[in-house]
Amino acid sequence: MTDPEPSASVDLSPARRKRPRSVVDWMKLGFLIAVVGFGIVFVADRWADLAAALHRLSPALVAVAFLVGVLGAGLPMLAWRTIVADLGSPLAWPDAGRVFYISQLGKYLPGSVWTLLAQVELGRELKVPRKVSACAGILALVVSLAVGLGLAALLLPFAVPEAVHRFWWILFVIPVLFAVLHPRIFGGILDLVLRLVRHEPLAVRPSYRGNLHAAGWMAVSWTVLGVHVWLLVVGLGGAPIRSLPITVGGFALAFCLGVLFIPAPAGAGIRDIALGIVLGTVITSSGAVTVALVSRVMVALADFLLAGAFTGLTRARRAQISTLSNGRSE
Repeated sequence: MTDPEPSASVDLSPARRKRPRSVVDWMKLGFLIAVVGFGIVFVADRWADLAAALHRLSPALVAVAFLVGVLGAGLPMLAWRTIVADLGSPLAWPDAGRVFYISQLGKYLPGSVWTLLAQVELGRELKVPRKVSACAGILALVVSLAVGLGLAALLLPFAVPEAVHRFWWILFVIPVLFAVLHPRIFGGILDLVLRLVRHEPLAVRPSYRGNLHAAGWMAVSWTVLGVHVWLLVVGLGGAPIRSLPITVGGFALAFCLGVLFIPAPAGAGIRDIALGIVLGTVITSSGAVTVALVSRVMVALADFLLAGAFTGLTRARRAQISTLSNGRSE
């Protein structure tokens, strides 16, 4: 897969960095405070159950599963970055990581628009047009759902025949999602929406190549996240070979259902129920609940860890560029 060329970064001059805080800056600060607050409540509410669940798993296995979960949670950024570059606004990977991972924290707030709004605002700092950020965010979501539901439809019927009876509707949704991913269809939809809100069409439309690359990254991400769940399942006595396709397909299905259930922050409830139903075919019901809980907290911690790491990385990068710039001016 090709690596998009990095874009010019935001203005890093001292004057830029020392300007007074604007209303938008205060809104960003409020967003981060709200996200951290909801994140703390999210983990605190589940702490007692989480502690009990962790006693059933070995520390080494928990550590490995967490690291795999961090990797799986980090890979969707590459799909999003590919789409943004395909729409004509390539970003250097540290900048793309900061925008993507911070914006992903919006899913822990009630409502369904915070992630997209954060991507638009943070992308604007890097000179990505707002309509490009908005369209890239929507396309990335469609790609994620199409690939995730596609993997579930491919893997679950062979591993769990009864899953077809519970989730038969997936077979009708997937063709629609993949049809929408056709560049002409999706580009036409975007142009229509932009005209309705009185904006010019996109200067660069999505391409087959860009969509396929993004879908490839998402397929890898769903697989890695499935392996993260598989490690937990095996740790609770699940058969390694039989449980692998179930965990990959089951996690992808559960996560996608959580995304589609808009009112719940990060798909709370729906995702856990769906994952518990699927995992209940390879481990006990109590074990399935344990895995669903531990996985959810691990992925949430991974999201916050990635957002913090890339925020620190970009700040260090900006400080280094500023120091070099000042040294040359002297």
